[in-house]
Amino acid sequence: MNPAFWRKWHRWIAFPAAAFLLFAAITGVVVAMTEFFGDEEALREATRDLVSSVKTHSPGASWAFGDGGLVSAMMRVLVGLSAECERRLRPLSLSLSVR
Repeated sequence: MNPAFWRKWHRWIAFPAAAFLLFAAITGVVVAMTEFFGDEEALREATRDLVSSVKTHSPGASWAFGDGGLVSAMMRVLVGLSAECERRLRPLSLSLSVR
């Protein structure tokens, strides 16, 4: 196969690829313009400075490592699970090492 053959096929493959890329570029610009100048953007700009009236009433200590904190409770569960797994696997490891 000579270079003329590859040039011809390259042109025929490039033409639909160029048409697809042109279509993608034009539709991308149209979508960007409608999103940037559309009604939803005007609403976002109008409500940008609003502050939510929803407040969280849980103290920070309830999430911390304190005695009653959520993280502390999760750590107690994980430590309990690892101790239980170790207790259950100990006879298995002893029986394997004896053989």
